[in-house]
Amino acid sequence: VLLPTAYAFVVKTHNRHRFGGLMSYSKRTEALERDEIMERLNQAKEIVAQAISIGAPAYNAGNIERCAQVYEQASDQPAPFLP
Repeated sequence: VLLPTAYAFVVKTHNRHRFGGLMSYSKRTEALERDEIMERLNQAKEIVAQAISIGAPAYNAGNIERCAQVYEQASDQPAPFLP
């Protein structure tokens, strides 16, 4: 499965070779893909921020185990949202 940016690169490269430099890839499509990527990155950042908002106070209160637990649980969650 290609991520949007990888797919865009493949399409652009293919079209450039196929049409001798003429690309049928629209700016609107690029903008939509950028918006989707930004939304996915924002979702990943929110997951990390939420983990920090729980883990840091636990650590500061001396509950190192709880902090580690929160960070461990959150560690794989952002991956599906990253390009």
